[in-house]
Amino acid sequence: QEGEAERGQGQVPLQGDGAGPGQERGVREVRGVAGLPGGPGRELKLFEYQLEGLNWLRFAWKNRRHVILGDEMGLGKTIMTIAYFKSLLEEGHAQHPHLLIVPLSTLGNWERELDLWAPDLYYVTFAGNAKSRDTMKCYELGLSVGNKPQTTRPKFNILLTTYENVLAESSTMQKFTWACVVVDEGHRLKNKESK
Repeated sequence: QEGEAERGQGQVPLQGDGAGPGQERGVREVRGVAGLPGGPGRELKLFEYQLEGLNWLRFAWKNRRHVILGDEMGLGKTIMTIAYFKSLLEEGHAQHPHLLIVPLSTLGNWERELDLWAPDLYYVTFAGNAKSRDTMKCYELGLSVGNKPQTTRPKFNILLTTYENVLAESSTMQKFTWACVVVDEGHRLKNKESK
């Protein structure tokens, strides 16, 4: 998916400059979140249909609705999600971090896309064995030895983790107030017996 949105015709810069759904709460239509630098001298852009998806996510946020972003593979759901996080954080609508739960097989791809599309957002990849996760809890998540938050607001914007780590660390996940929880490959949530 890397760079897929920057190719082709009909591109629109990702820069917020319009009014639209949600204006009364301060969430406005995105016609572009200024400055998604894709490296030196490179500005990334979303396709029109990706901007529509982004605005739909923001409209659902404004209306406090839970939604499913389901689409064909390769149309940029990862990029739309990252742009969604970035727009909410930059405009001050998300006062808490986002939780991003993904399959282990896609963890590296999410890291690459976050680095490319949102290099200024601080994300923590919460993975590894129990000892590694304990270290991350203290130094990256800001939890003290008793697993209590050391600060009222975490220093990270996004916690990127896997289904398995959420299950293994459910008590840790509950210590935070999440602005938004996104589940990639959500079919794993199909029923209460799913693990």
